[in-house]
Amino acid sequence: GLTNLMEYNNRNAGIRAENNTELAQKSQILMISIVVVGIVIAVFIGIFISKNISVPISKISMAAEMLTTGDTDIQRTIFTEDEVGKMAEAFEKVIVSTKEQAETIQRIADGDLTVDVHIRSDKDLLGQKLSQMVQKLNELIQNIDTAAEQVLAGAKQISNSSMQLSQ
Repeated sequence: GLTNLMEYNNRNAGIRAENNTELAQKSQILMISIVVVGIVIAVFIGIFISKNISVPISKISMAAEMLTTGDTDIQRTIFTEDEVGKMAEAFEKVIVSTKEQAETIQRIADGDLTVDVHIRSDKDLLGQKLSQMVQKLNELIQNIDTAAEQVLAGAKQISNSSMQLSQ
């Protein structure tokens, strides 16, 4: 009996050892497969995220290049809620502000000194200097007008004096 039991245990132990070895190999293959699939998924997610960041930033960069050449006809094409979208929104504000200043400068160049220069903040040097320039040009025109009136008055006095002398 005891010998039979020992033989039975030895046979079953061998079978269990083979089953455990086979199970360990399958588990190892499964783990390697999961790691490889995880790496592939991570690479694709990385590429996807990279494109979602780099493409909009490239568009903003191209718009900035256009703005540096004076082209303010730039339309916003990025409307996301992430950081890139916030950057696009901020850049759109820069474009709008630049357009407004360019229009103000155009009006001044066309001789409209009644233009109201919008000063965006106390750090807006361009806006402040444009406003100062309009103010100084208006003062200059007033001085020229005053000088012209004085010349006209002087000319009338000379004319009147000449008329009186000729009589």
